[in-house]
Amino acid sequence: KESEKKYRDLVENINDVIFMVDTSGTVTYISPPVEAIMGYSPREVTGRQMMEFVHPDDRAALEERFRELFLSGVVQPKEYRLIDKSGNIIWVRSSSRPIVQDGKTTGAQGVFMNISHSRRLEEQLGQAKKLEVVGTLAGGIAHDYNNLLAIIMGNLSMAREETEPRSVLAELLHEAEKASLKARDLTHQFLTLSQGGYPMKELGSIESLLKEIPGQAQTQEGIEYIFAIQDDLWIVEYDSKQMHYALSNLLVNAVEAMPQGGRITIQAENQVIDGKGKSSAVSLKAGKYVSISIKDEGRGIPEEHLDRIFDPYFSTKERGVQKGMGLGLATAYAVVQKHGGHIMIHSTTGEGTTVNIYLPAECAESKAQSAERRGMDSQSTIANHRSPIRRVLVMDDEESLRNLAQKMLERLGYKVETVKDGLEAIAIYKERLDSGEPFDAVILDLTIKGGMGGDQAIKELIKIDPGVKAIVSSGYFNAPIITNFKEYGFQGAMPKPYQKKDLEGVLKKILG
Repeated sequence: KESEKKYRDLVENINDVIFMVDTSGTVTYISPPVEAIMGYSPREVTGRQMMEFVHPDDRAALEERFRELFLSGVVQPKEYRLIDKSGNIIWVRSSSRPIVQDGKTTGAQGVFMNISHSRRLEEQLGQAKKLEVVGTLAGGIAHDYNNLLAIIMGNLSMAREETEPRSVLAELLHEAEKASLKARDLTHQFLTLSQGGYPMKELGSIESLLKEIPGQAQTQEGIEYIFAIQDDLWIVEYDSKQMHYALSNLLVNAVEAMPQGGRITIQAENQVIDGKGKSSAVSLKAGKYVSISIKDEGRGIPEEHLDRIFDPYFSTKERGVQKGMGLGLATAYAVVQKHGGHIMIHSTTGEGTTVNIYLPAECAESKAQSAERRGMDSQSTIANHRSPIRRVLVMDDEESLRNLAQKMLERLGYKVETVKDGLEAIAIYKERLDSGEPFDAVILDLTIKGGMGGDQAIKELIKIDPGVKAIVSSGYFNAPIITNFKEYGFQGAMPKPYQKKDLEGVLKKILG
């Protein structure tokens, strides 16, 4: 009796599930921990076929494994999926051995453990490695490509200003400019997928972004948008451009999933993740989050595709009119991950798809408090810089870019001087400062081939003039120095390629 009690306690109280089946696959015994893992009591499982609980795609392989087990007695661990009582997929790892009585195999006994959490971690690691491969390719061509694109975009915009507003030439230039902007967005999309792709985050409410995207997304008759956004939504820190791109892609997918029309529900609410219960399935640290969901009533995603939807270049769209490149969801995944958040998709064929995003809430201050704080900062900046800017120094190793920036700035009313590297920038800055005609702002290219770049030049300029107003510019828009420019002594950052309005905006921002 003591021996029986000892082994019964062992079997019934360990976290893993011990089971026995006969040669037909009928469960003859299963231990109580099955209820914690699958939601079924032992009584509900006993007497039923084991394969009833196995995922349909894994049944054939598991049946073959049991046949080999009965014939050879070889024990091989196996990973497969079970379906719990609620219809959720549970990954398990199982080991079995045959039951032999009087030289005859009468069944099998084994044990399985829940490995769903470790499988999710493995999938996330695999996803990260795929994105890293794409990022290595993207980062390698980004700098030179963006420099060339900056020259194309800048000259197109300048040329448009020289033409009659509604002339044929103006329209042709406008179309070329739109194409160059799409090329820029595609480059940024690749870089967002890269190992870098650091977001340039600012504190704010994401409510306005959620409400404006439907008006800018793909239009289609019969689409109805429903908003369910919590009034006191917490503040988050996010890169508006990256997040806009990610959410736009998700919304376009929702629209395309309903060619006959339907409802898209956009929901946002505050949520606390405590790391316990079902919420612990979300791979996030405990804390406060803003939860965003985009739900459609479309055709849904086939189950066989769910494991690949975040893979770069995987697309279910035909390579015809839509030309699915398979970068939309991969980019959305990368953006959310780099914001310290999490994204996951639930879909049922024929019923629709829901995308859930969790973004960390940086603070609990109200939108009114945030707006008031930003207003005070803006007033302070304007108060300290009331005089108009007159002189700007531009440093870039590409002569075409130097000439283009000079033309743009001169059209904006500035006096401009240009240099090709950091040493020249330091020398002329000091010379103008000593002569009583200092530069109001300096634009420094981050990477200079064969010379001193902006990261080194700014250190020397600060020694000469602690109040220097410097802007860092780079084709590597995902470089850490672009994202965290203030930590390096810069007052602003301007990724390439840029337009005249970008120059105007960043200068106004730092000088008032």
